[in-house]
This record gives sequence, structure tokens and C-alpha cells, in this order.
Amino acid sequence: MKNRAAFLAGLSLFLCFCLLVAGGNVGTWASKGLIAWGILLAEVAAFLVPTVLLILPLRKGERLQIPVSTKRLNVRTVRLSIRLGIAVSLISFLLNLVCLHLFGQDVSSINPASFHASDIGGHFLLYLFAIVIIPAIVEEIYVRGAIFRIFNRYAGTGLSIVLSALVFAMLHGSFYNFLGPFVAGIVFGWLTFVYDSIWPSAIAHLVNNLFYLIILWCTDVYSVFGIWNYFPAICLILVLLFIYLSLGSVERLLLAGRVPHFAQGQHTLVAIRTLIGNPASIAFILAFLAKTVFGVI
Repeated sequence: MKNRAAFLAGLSLFLCFCLLVAGGNVGTWASKGLIAWGILLAEVAAFLVPTVLLILPLRKGERLQIPVSTKRLNVRTVRLSIRLGIAVSLISFLLNLVCLHLFGQDVSSINPASFHASDIGGHFLLYLFAIVIIPAIVEEIYVRGAIFRIFNRYAGTGLSIVLSALVFAMLHGSFYNFLGPFVAGIVFGWLTFVYDSIWPSAIAHLVNNLFYLIILWCTDVYSVFGIWNYFPAICLILVLLFIYLSLGSVERLLLAGRVPHFAQGQHTLVAIRTLIGNPASIAFILAFLAKTVFGVI
């Protein structure tokens, strides 16, 4: 099949989305104390199974290797990843908050799994693994380690970063939680490209997830004190600070010549048609629309 890798990428995205939707009812397990285990199992299955099914059918000349090098994983790399992770988490939170207000939704929609601070406090390590650590690793293995590299075979680096960020946002399955993951996906994709490894993006992703967990805990515990009246302003001040710190680190990377040039790919329209216009990718897009727009699944 021509463009076999692009078709397999679309098929894996469709499978990933379906698995995420199927595992999206973990909130109903809360009364049984199984919500964290449900999230953990859903994440592992939804991202690692499609990764395997994407890589295994590839022919010898199409083989895909997940970039897991640790050669450039030093103190400066970790520091930049943490700074970008904090900046992205704050931006994502503010963007999602704006979306919720625009659509007239309650801020409680920020917590789609509907667990509470008491759940986290009673099983902190379990929630740390289920919400913060494991999702960051498995999502980066699949989206930046596999999907981004497949996209990069057809499109240029810049377009591949944008498209992989787009599917990353779509996999979250919500218009209210779309802009945040899209911005995060661009940053995570850039980190993977610069360091040719998923670990810097995984660290930034982990920091983003940790912030999410802290937000849920703080807003649940202190909501009765009117924390929502001050929280957005605090986040805005912090985001400006961490954007400044992140840009300083990026500037030093650029001056040192450690940021590679973006590679050129096929013509933009040809690449988009190849990656998005195949039947498997169309099925993924339709499934996303069915859930977010029509509420069918």
C-alpha cells in the first residue's frame, strides 16, 4: 500500500481514541476506590497498544525507532524542560478556563475524572503514578516518539510538530480541553525535535501533569474560601515569570548552535492530504467529531 506508514498512523490514532473513550468512565469507579487504577490501566492500554500496532506492521525499510537517547539529558536540559513544563501547564490551565467561561461551563469540568482531594490524600503515590508519571511517559512514547516521527517522514518538521500537537489535543476528546493540550503539544514536539529524544518532553509533560494534580487538590480543598477569585491572576503572574525564564534558556541554546534547523518535507498540501486524507485518519477525525460535537460516543 502506498503511504502505508501514514495509514497505520491514522489507524493507530483511531484505536487510541476509541480506547480512551472506552476507558473514560473511570469516574464511575470512584465509590469502589478504583479510580486511580482505572486511569492507570486506561492510559497504558490506550497508548502502548496503538504504539505496538503501529510499529510492528512496518516493513524493513519503514522501521520506526522511538528516540530514547539520554546523551543530552543533563542539568540544563532538565531545567529547561521543567521551566517549559510549568509555563505550558499555566498557559493550558488559563486557556481551558477561558474556554469553559466562553461555553458557559462550570470550572469543575477541569476535573473530567471527578475525583476529590480526599481520594488523592489517601492514595498519594498511586495518584502520582496514575495521573503524573505513567501518562507522561506512555503519551510521549506514542505521540512524540511514534506519531511525530511518522509525520516527519511526509511533512516538514514545523508542520509535523503542529499536526502532532493537533492530534494530541484531539485525543483529549473535549473542546473545553483542546487549546491547552494543543499548545502543550507544540512545546513537547519542539523539545523532542531539539534533543532527538522523548525524555525532555516527558519531563515537561510530567511537570504539566503534576501541576494539574496540584490544581485539582487546591481548588477542591480551598474552593469554599473563594480561591477561584484569585487563582487566575496568580497563574497569569507565574506564567509570565516562567515564559521569561524559558526564553532565556532557549536563547542560550540558540546562541550555542544547539538547535537544529527544521527539515523540509513534501509540499504542505500534499503532506496534509497524505496524513489526514487517508481512510484511517478520516475515521479518527469523525470519531472525534462524533464525541465532541454530536455527543454520539
